[in-house]
Amino acid sequence: MVSVPQAAAAPPPPAATAPLVPPEDQVELSAGDRLAQATLDAAATFKPKGNERYCYRYVKMGMRTAMGVSLTGGHAYQAAAQLAHSPCFTELGKPVRTLNPEDLPRGTVVVWSARKKHSSGHIFVSLGDGREVSDRIRNINLRYGSVARIFVPSNDCAQR
Repeated sequence: MVSVPQAAAAPPPPAATAPLVPPEDQVELSAGDRLAQATLDAAATFKPKGNERYCYRYVKMGMRTAMGVSLTGGHAYQAAAQLAHSPCFTELGKPVRTLNPEDLPRGTVVVWSARKKHSSGHIFVSLGDGREVSDRIRNINLRYGSVARIFVPSNDCAQR
């Protein structure tokens, strides 16, 4: 009897596998994530000169980039009235005197009213980890000596 060699069985075709992480251009970021990142990017361009601070300028830049929202005026406290009337933001509760960073998810905007020592007030975007960004990154100031209004961005307004 003659033995005929059999061909080796072909390996099965590789199974199609989906990537574990979708490509970066397909990841859907929330409005808060977009706003926080855009404000971080704006703050990275800040070059401090002495004691000058420009919180409002850099938050405005982030909002325009991430949300298409253009704030006006030259003082941070002026943003509160504009955000309160914007369909792109929802105000949370009443003004507060003390902040709890755990209540400020990433992208939340906090506007402190003006006071004697800080006649322009203060504005920042929460990074969601106890830090804030405006013209620089720092730990959230829990008490500013005035009242704060808190605004959450709407995902319906985030630019894609």
